[in-house]
Amino acid sequence: MLLVARYDLEAEAMGAHGEFLTEAADLRPALERAMASGKSACVNVMIEGLPAPVV
Repeated sequence: MLLVARYDLEAEAMGAHGEFLTEAADLRPALERAMASGKSACVNVMIEGLPAPVV
C-alpha cells in the first residue's frame, strides 16, 4: 500500500492552488479550477498502487 502524500496541501501552504483527487471523473473540473485560479497549481491525483510490470 502506498502512503498518501498531500502535495496539494504543500502547494496551498506556499500560496498556490491545490487539488486532491481520488476519482478520474474529477480531473477535468479540477484542471479548470486550477487554470481559473490564476496561480501556480498542484493537482494531486491518487492512482491505484500496482507494481510495475517486469519487462
